[in-house]
Amino acid sequence: MTGQDELRERAIERLHQRHARHGLADVAKPVSWEDQLPILLLGGFLAVTLLASVLIRAVGG
Repeated sequence: MTGQDELRERAIERLHQRHARHGLADVAKPVSWEDQLPILLLGGFLAVTLLASVLIRAVGG
């Protein structure tokens, strides 16, 4: 490991410690599908609703 790599690793570790002290989430933690599913479902519902609204107006309903 070069000196540059060591400095980078120490900087990342300090950032993680600072976030832990302040109660912030770990920015490097990958997000699981269980966390994303409600947002994806809501986004899909809103997209379908918007598309249906546009189609109904285009048809003249």
